[in-house]
Amino acid sequence: MGRMRSWAVKRYAGLAFIALVAASCAVPSGSTPELMGDYVSVPPVPFPTASAFAVDLDRLDDLACLECAIGDADNTRFFFGGLPLAATDALHGDPDVREELGNLFLSGYFGGLYLRDSMGSNEPEDEPEDESEDESDGDENPMSAAVSEAIGGATHAALDGTVQGLVHTARHGTPNEVRVASLALAPIMAAIYGYNRGYLEVAIENPPDATVAPPGLECESFFTCRTDAFPLAALDALEPTAQALASPPDAPWSAVATGLHDTGMRSVQGGRQVWERLLDGADFDAEAYTAIIDLSYGFLEVTEAALLGLAEGVVGDVEVGRTGLLAASGLLVWAGSYFLGLQADAPSQELPALLCAGSGT
Repeated sequence: MGRMRSWAVKRYAGLAFIALVAASCAVPSGSTPELMGDYVSVPPVPFPTASAFAVDLDRLDDLACLECAIGDADNTRFFFGGLPLAATDALHGDPDVREELGNLFLSGYFGGLYLRDSMGSNEPEDEPEDESEDESDGDENPMSAAVSEAIGGATHAALDGTVQGLVHTARHGTPNEVRVASLALAPIMAAIYGYNRGYLEVAIENPPDATVAPPGLECESFFTCRTDAFPLAALDALEPTAQALASPPDAPWSAVATGLHDTGMRSVQGGRQVWERLLDGADFDAEAYTAIIDLSYGFLEVTEAALLGLAEGVVGDVEVGRTGLLAASGLLVWAGSYFLGLQADAPSQELPALLCAGSGT
């Protein structure tokens, strides 16, 4: 099995075969037009239709209809919480992969815009300009680096090509190809998980004002953080794997658990540092704060589901590993599109909306 602790510093050579598929994907230029259904509207997206993922209006409208039927429909919780978690659960079943990945792209891209605008300016005022600060400000944050490493860049085209390769491997790869891809991706999921756990810690420690009581960190172990606001059914089926990581039953599981835990732990501080620096010149919006906490837990749950499936792909059940690759492709779409939205140049952007009769949304 080798020393799993070295995963985080490798260049993930196991993804090389995925790049071969990515290189063959010619992504057209252009943008995706506005979508308007009976229960949902989605503004235009400044990226072309992808080969690996696309929003299916009928599927999205059905989900929006169900959300509206529940009552008290909330745009933020649906598009940035309920929708991506529903897509993740679907990826653990027998999904139409392209449309579920499309919903994750929609959630991530507009979620990045939402968080960017919710935090206001992230540029500290009257900061002295010196050489050391310039070097620090130029650093890429750990999660963005991990995602870019996984997809071979930070572009829509790179994301599309890599995800197409992962889906192909999940569906048609040999058992050895599944193991190689799982081995390559598992530490990336652990790094992303650790970064976001660090971000969640900072968010909990920094409520917008004294009237908001910050929640506690609800994690039974490092990789088991949960929220009742967004339950993820896929994690129930993966509970034995979670237990194997928390209490390894044998040497192979111990090696995997040690490597993933160490990688995740090292990423926590990076996540904390990035978000402490952002909050130095901005505050969480008071109205968005609770939603941001819940959505952060939801992101950790989705990341854990991918991580557990990949761990099985390395040392356990290869068929579960195939599902892990689909879940990982979903996580990469969600996270990659989130950064595309977070880094968008537009000063403001209309967000998707539920069209529930009489709701005012």
